Amino acid sequence: MSAAARGLHGLFVVIAASLLLAACIDTDPPPFERAASDATDELVAQTRKLPAFLVKLEASIRKPGSEARKAVVIDPMLDTTTGQQTIATTALEKRVTGRMTLKFDQWEFLPFLAPNLSRAKYLLTGTLTRVPGQHAKKVLRIDLALTELKTGIVVAQASSLAREDGLDHTPLRYYKDSPVLIKDKVIEGYNRTTLTAAGGKADSYYMQRVAAAALIQEATTLYNAERYQEALGQYKNVLSTPEGEQLRTLSGLYITNVKLGRTADAEKAFAKVVALGFAYNELGVKFLFNPGSTEFRRSAAPIRCGCARSRAKAPTPVPA
Repeated sequence: MSAAARGLHGLFVVIAASLLLAACIDTDPPPFERAASDATDELVAQTRKLPAFLVKLEASIRKPGSEARKAVVIDPMLDTTTGQQTIATTALEKRVTGRMTLKFDQWEFLPFLAPNLSRAKYLLTGTLTRVPGQHAKKVLRIDLALTELKTGIVVAQASSLAREDGLDHTPLRYYKDSPVLIKDKVIEGYNRTTLTAAGGKADSYYMQRVAAAALIQEATTLYNAERYQEALGQYKNVLSTPEGEQLRTLSGLYITNVKLGRTADAEKAFAKVVALGFAYNELGVKFLFNPGSTEFRRSAAPIRCGCARSRAKAPTPVPA
């Protein structure tokens, strides 16, 4: 073998060893904070490549000589498994909005209130999803989507994997107190919208109910602040709207009536929750247990719960 051939062979050996070493290195995803930042940066980068008609629309409302600020509302981010807002989804939301406002000053976030839907250009949604058994450590997938409110088109969508690293998945007060898992067609539409690729249409069922979602979130915020009487009034207001009959609304009526000691009204509200679950042919009900025991808890105060999700079927009518 010539010197040149030996040199080339040695180079191949070095390259092969490097590739083998790289394959052996831990390829677990980055920590949650970095993964959330990466997804946020990718989301914003995509908005700089908007479809031509959206660029023209944005230019038409921009004042001469000024950089248009992009107003955004956030429908609070969710855990896709349960449909719940948790401490972890709240942390994701804060991380994303904090980075967008600090690093990219063209963004302006407005509270998720019905009047702001006409002021905002974009709707931001986000989800956390558990990724089963692909890595040595527990892994979550972060998904973010930015939807143009007037057209319902998703203008940017970004995803990243993150190590769970002990994130707190405790549900917020409303979801903790709810007797059912709040996953209906609206929540499923939220999840589909957040997974929709840029240029695609957001879920129409969900988008038609964004205004109702803003009212529901206002009521839920009141509930989480233990302002139960005000929350009850707001849930009733939501229910009076055409798109207000949702599991979140009916469950809110139930738990606020429970907190206010209105047993009869709570029972009526829960009956409607069950009926709507039958209509969707699916109802996830929480079962409460005594701590460290398999015995059902007799007290109304929730201590710990295991959640069962099953196909809910209405009773078969008995022939006359």
